[in-house]
Amino acid sequence: PIIAPELGLAAHLVQGFLASLVFWAGVVAHEFAHALTTRRFGARVYGVLVTGTGGAALVDQLPDLWHDVLTTLAGPAVNLVAGAGLFWASWLLPAGAAFSAVLAPALFMAAVLNIGVGGANLLPIFPMDGGRALRAALTAAYGDDYKAALMARRVSLALSLAAIVAGAAALPFGWIRTGLLLAGAVFG
Repeated sequence: PIIAPELGLAAHLVQGFLASLVFWAGVVAHEFAHALTTRRFGARVYGVLVTGTGGAALVDQLPDLWHDVLTTLAGPAVNLVAGAGLFWASWLLPAGAAFSAVLAPALFMAAVLNIGVGGANLLPIFPMDGGRALRAALTAAYGDDYKAALMARRVSLALSLAAIVAGAAALPFGWIRTGLLLAGAVFG
């Protein structure tokens, strides 16, 4: 309502609903990208689980570690491509059309959320996709799953602590949202 108060409450509720719907479609597409890529590489897929906090593709371990890396990165790739497409679509809507005033901001919000989910999932922090991809790549490089997992966990811990420190450091400057977002990303 702050950006376009002339639209009224009903239009803003529709925008929020549409953005949420498209965002959750992105979460489902993210998990199906993992599942379909896993199936493409010959492993079994048991299902896809989507909850209020995210999702998971229930799959067998892939025998080839580079296939595991590609499968892990497929989900964030779908979010980034979807985000770019939604951003582009929000700018293509005809200016002045009544539906554009409601639909364009909803598509833009969904684009930002999808790009955020894709980007956050690429961070090498367990249990996100970037952490799993790092572990698989290190296992392939060193040939030792235990050593690779230990190294990936250390990277994950260092980045998590850095996010907490950055979040705490932002609080005294009045950047409350930024501080809570950085610190909360570790526990979210």
